[in-house]
Amino acid sequence: MISCLITLSPDSGEVILLEKTLPMKAIDFRSATASDAKMAGQILFESFPRKASFLIGLGNEDRARKILSDIFPLPGHRLSYEFARIAMIEGRTVGLVIAFPGKMLNKLNRHLVKRILKYYSFRGKLAFFLRVWPLVFLKESARDEFFLSSLAVRNKHRGQEVGEALLTHVETRAAKAGFSKIALVVDIDDQDAKEIYDQNGYGVKTMNLESNARVPYLGPGYQRRVKEISL
Repeated sequence: MISCLITLSPDSGEVILLEKTLPMKAIDFRSATASDAKMAGQILFESFPRKASFLIGLGNEDRARKILSDIFPLPGHRLSYEFARIAMIEGRTVGLVIAFPGKMLNKLNRHLVKRILKYYSFRGKLAFFLRVWPLVFLKESARDEFFLSSLAVRNKHRGQEVGEALLTHVETRAAKAGFSKIALVVDIDDQDAKEIYDQNGYGVKTMNLESNARVPYLGPGYQRRVKEISL
């Protein structure tokens, strides 16, 4: 972390800006629990508010937050606490990451859809399917890859290298589980996230574009990225 120290030259009285390297505070990790639901739902919403509102909340932000918090303690889907790890600095939650073997993805997606459908009447279910259906054809992960489903950093802790620490943590988990590749999907217009992934060796494999009608709600599309790691 870089900080600027302002001082005066003893000879000329000019203001001098000195860069000073500050030590990063230690980031600890723990397994998520069902009791993290409210906090986790908020952090997840902050990480993809546009998609969460449009797809999960059907245009309603508060409903999207509630559903994310409600389903986090439930097992067997891709946003479950079972696959989440919480990042903490000095006992305060600063982010979370959800990752699991790619071969589990289809099953976890089906269970996620079932969880969300319980919140809607017939008309809501139909609207949900119409919004989600185009994403069915989006390839996110191969069976031999470890899939990084969600990486979220609390808004006030962004720019503090928490995202990089979360990536390193996932890579360690993947290697211990015997995976040599990690996959993820990132929004094409998420420049901050793409920069982090570029710097950490996640190369673009494929790109999927959204239709013009969906761009205002979901953005222009997605990049599938993969990194090979050493076991």
